[in-house]
Amino acid sequence: MVKFQMKSAKLIVAFLIFGAFIALIESNLKAKEMGSLLFLLSFWVVPIEGCIALVAVAELSKGSWILPVKKELLSVYPLLLFISFLFILMGPQLNIYPWAGQQGIWLNKWFFMARNFILLLLAYIVSRKFAAESNTGGKRKNFYAVLYLLIFVTSQSMAAFDWVMPLAYPWISSLFGGYFFIESVYSGMALSGLLYFFLFRQSRKEISDELKKGLTDISTLTFSFGFLWAGFFYAQYLTIWYGNIPEETIFIVKRVLFSPFRELSYLTLLILFFIPFIILLSRRAKKNPYIVFVTSTLILTGIFLERFLFLAPDLSINIPVLILEFFLMAFLFVAVIMNKDLFLSESVK
Repeated sequence: MVKFQMKSAKLIVAFLIFGAFIALIESNLKAKEMGSLLFLLSFWVVPIEGCIALVAVAELSKGSWILPVKKELLSVYPLLLFISFLFILMGPQLNIYPWAGQQGIWLNKWFFMARNFILLLLAYIVSRKFAAESNTGGKRKNFYAVLYLLIFVTSQSMAAFDWVMPLAYPWISSLFGGYFFIESVYSGMALSGLLYFFLFRQSRKEISDELKKGLTDISTLTFSFGFLWAGFFYAQYLTIWYGNIPEETIFIVKRVLFSPFRELSYLTLLILFFIPFIILLSRRAKKNPYIVFVTSTLILTGIFLERFLFLAPDLSINIPVLILEFFLMAFLFVAVIMNKDLFLSESVK
C-alpha cells in the first residue's frame, strides 16, 4: 500500500480546514440547491459505520479473515466525529423536508437534530472504545462490539427513516432501516476487498496463505451479502407492488418511469447485484485480487448511484458542490486509513 504518512497535528488541521470549507460552501448555497450536504452525509456514513460494524461482527464470530485488514477498517472511527459536526450544518437546511414547519414532537427541528447528532456522537465514542479494545485484544472487546452493533443498527435505521424517507413523503417503508444497515456492512466488505488488493500488491513476492484465505473468505462473504441486499431490495419492491397504494407507488414511479432515473435505476441494480453475482460465482475469481478489486469498486459505485437515486428525484443537488465535498471526504477517508497506527495508538490512551 502506498505510504501517505502525516503527523497528528497535520491531520487535525486538515479536518478543521475541510470542515470550515464545507461549512462556508453550505452557508452560501441557495435554498433550492441544498442537497449536497445530505448526499455527502448519507453516503459516507455507510462505509464508515460499515467498516467498524464488519470488524465487530468478525470479532464476535472469531473470523480470522479480518486480521490482515482489521487496523485499516478500525482506523476510520475519527470520521464519525467529523460527520457528527458536519451534521450540525444541516440545521439551517431542514426546510428541504416536507414536514418542516408542522407541529409535533417527533417532527420537530430541534428534536430531529438532537437525536441524530447524539446517535452519531455515540457511534464515535463506542467505536473509539471498541477500536482500542480490539486492537489490543482487551477483555471487553466483545462487550463493545455488541454495544457498537446496537448503535450501528439504530444509527443506520435513523439515517433511513429520518434523513432519506421523509423526502418522499407520504411514502413509507418499514424495511428501509434494515436495508440501510445491510448495505452498510456490504460496503464494509467491498472496502475490505480493496484493502486486500493493496495488500496483495505490497506482498507480491511472498503472498502468505493467510492473505489468500482471507481474500477468498471476504469474496465469499461479499457474494453472500449481495444476495442478502437483493433480498431486501426485492422484499421492499414487492410490498409496494402488490399493495399498489398511490402514496407508495409514487416512489417507484419517479425512479423507474422517467429518464434519467430509469436508466440509473437499472444500472444501479446491475452493478450492485447482477455483475458481482456473475463475477464472484467463480471460485477462481474469488481468489483473484484484481477481479475482487473491480467488483468491490463496482459495489461502492453502485451505493453512490443509489444514494443519488434516493435523493435526486425529490431534492435539488448542486453537482459541482457535491463533487468537491465528496473528494474532500475521500481525501480524509484515505488519510486516516494510511495513518491507521496513529489513530489506533491514540484510541488506546
